[in-house]
Amino acid sequence: IEKLETLAIVWRGDTIELNTLAELAKLHVKKKNYRRAFELMKAAAISDADSPITRALENELDDVFADLFIAGNSNDMPPVDALALYYDFREMTPVDRRGDEMIRALADRLIEVDLLDQAAQLLEHQVDNRLHGAGRAQVAAKLALVHLMNRKPEKALEVIARTRQAVLPHDVQMQRTVLEARALSETGRADLAVELLSTMDGPDIARLKADALWRAEDWQEAGDELERLLGKVWSNDKPLSEPARYDVMRAAIAFSLAGDNLGLGRIRSKFAAMMSGTPDGTAFDVVTGGLPEAAGNIHDVIAKIAGTDTLDAFLSDYKERFEVQAAPSS
Repeated sequence: IEKLETLAIVWRGDTIELNTLAELAKLHVKKKNYRRAFELMKAAAISDADSPITRALENELDDVFADLFIAGNSNDMPPVDALALYYDFREMTPVDRRGDEMIRALADRLIEVDLLDQAAQLLEHQVDNRLHGAGRAQVAAKLALVHLMNRKPEKALEVIARTRQAVLPHDVQMQRTVLEARALSETGRADLAVELLSTMDGPDIARLKADALWRAEDWQEAGDELERLLGKVWSNDKPLSEPARYDVMRAAIAFSLAGDNLGLGRIRSKFAAMMSGTPDGTAFDVVTGGLPEAAGNIHDVIAKIAGTDTLDAFLSDYKERFEVQAAPSS
């Protein structure tokens, strides 16, 4: 490399220069000095863009560039360096489906390290310039998810709205509907969120409805939805999980705030034994009236539970359900 670098500086203007640049670039790729390799390819193009040597080098390094992100060859780099490399040489991005796959892989890497603004910028470019049809709608859902992760629900709604299509595959439409409903909930439009989810069912949909109603302080409906979500879990012998205890607490608080003593009594009769001895046992007794002497503490319990952000739990559930998807077509 040292000898060829010297030759590349002093020799100009013929096939010796092009062969030197090509050989040097390939050696730098082997050493994982990708930036220098791509710079040498550009130098060859400046010297003689039409030469078969230059064209062969460009074809070879275009594949190297794509594989950096598709095959994960850039994973050894800090994510910011990988992003800088992409932007400095993005004209090498393949124009076919591999290019879209490459951009999404880089965006996923940025999401993993919470570089959400940068990931959103990459996906925005795909949505606006590279994709069509169902592929565009699916990547738009990914972009909306990133906006939600970044606590920007209005932007999530905007991208869903401007990429809306009449006919989409069922799984893609479901992803978009779930994200739109959560974004509506985050912006205080719980009634629209619940209406949007009215034709859908399942535990994750019930939780989404319950979260929307809770945020809207529609306590009676929130309590009813949470009780439905808990289902028959009270009737088995297994200890309640932490998320289930949280749902029990929210149901009890919702019925308490709604003044629904019958609902509160049902929750107590179903879950008093299961909540006893858990980290939430005392709080449950306070809310459901099992500790009359501690009734003055009920406002503290309510404030603590009401202040819990459920968005992270939603994002985790969403990724578990929807993120393992076939790559969308361009």
